[in-house]
Amino acid sequence: MKPITPIQQKIYEFLVEMAKENMTPSVREIGAAVGLKSTSTVHAHLQTLEKAGYILFGVAGIVIVLLLLCYLFR
Repeated sequence: MKPITPIQQKIYEFLVEMAKENMTPSVREIGAAVGLKSTSTVHAHLQTLEKAGYILFGVAGIVIVLLLLCYLFR
């Protein structure tokens, strides 16, 4: 996987926590969780996470967290 920024790491960790609870947060919820107000900024970070291989966008924009096992065993 490619390296990511600290804010992208926070977003990824938030997504992992939500995935553990079988929840899919909205872009606004993601932004609120990591201190970002701009939804376009959140979208840009999500796109970077997808390009880096951390997440995958599925049907209807639902975020599916990948590599959960890698995260849990770090």
